[in-house]
Amino acid sequence: ELARAMGMPEQDATAVRLAALSHDLGRSTIPDEILNKSGKYTDAERRLLEEAPMMAAEMLEGVAALAPVQEFVRHHQERWDGSGHPNHLQGEQIPLGAQIVGICDVFQTLLTPKSYRPAMEEEQARDILLRGAEKVWNPEVASTFVSQVVTPESIASESGQESA
Repeated sequence: ELARAMGMPEQDATAVRLAALSHDLGRSTIPDEILNKSGKYTDAERRLLEEAPMMAAEMLEGVAALAPVQEFVRHHQERWDGSGHPNHLQGEQIPLGAQIVGICDVFQTLLTPKSYRPAMEEEQARDILLRGAEKVWNPEVASTFVSQVVTPESIASESGQESA
């Protein structure tokens, strides 16, 4: 939905969807005790977690039709300000499909309870995305996601409330 809202052609939107479904494949190579850890990660654990997108992209290698999917998976943890990984891409260097997968992944993560925190309410997660615009995410992607994909009206309708 976000890919379409951003004006991506249908073929690219399909690649984004496939990337969203496969972006965490690399986490299957990480031991459960690290994935489920409630405390701070060691430097070695953090490096291992940061390699997960590369591992997922490698799992998709060899299938020519999945080349765009592979690229979106590899770079979905890059950050608008260049502080992400694996390649510290910045701004428009980050493929749009990867930006879309990344912001959707973070939003879903915020809504999911973790061993170290409860799930957030959707409205709180939306606010976090907007506050991260320009540093973590492309401001246009964040704005479009919040205004057209996860609107206050959609939150109300999903929770069974009437929208104003």
